Amino acid sequence: YAVLWVNTSHGPLEVSIPRDLLAPTNPHQLLVIVFLASVVMILMALQYLRLQIRPIRRLGAAAEAYGRGQSVPLKASGAREIRAAGLAFIDMRNRIERQNAQRKLMLSGLGHDMRTPLTRMRLLLSMAEPSDDSAALAAEISDLEKLLNSFLDYSRGENQTQEGLFDPAAI
Repeated sequence: YAVLWVNTSHGPLEVSIPRDLLAPTNPHQLLVIVFLASVVMILMALQYLRLQIRPIRRLGAAAEAYGRGQSVPLKASGAREIRAAGLAFIDMRNRIERQNAQRKLMLSGLGHDMRTPLTRMRLLLSMAEPSDDSAALAAEISDLEKLLNSFLDYSRGENQTQEGLFDPAAI
């Protein structure tokens, strides 16, 4: 017998347990118990790892999508370090989008300001006597207007590259 004495408010309490109930009579029982406990612990560890890896995969997918020009909603979750990385990514993405909006606004304003002198030059050229120099100047003004129009399209974001299959010979 294994004897255990416990002090209670009513006095000492004696608990006796036969030794054959405390130790397995068959050593294989111990191995089965250890194996089952190991399987349970492995399953718990795999579940924990899965829960920790999911936010990292979401962060990676959001970063990859943003690299392609898409903005995927992202909620920072997971362990403290993963949440910190997610919040840093969200802040970085917001800053980049604000800077791009400011850059487009500035480029758009600059492009529109460049149209005024070009219009004046074209007006002066139309009132001048026709000559070889005026024809060359008209061609230069036309090229500059094409360049300015493509610059304005870029600043508005209208010339976005498209994904897909293209025929190189046709391009």
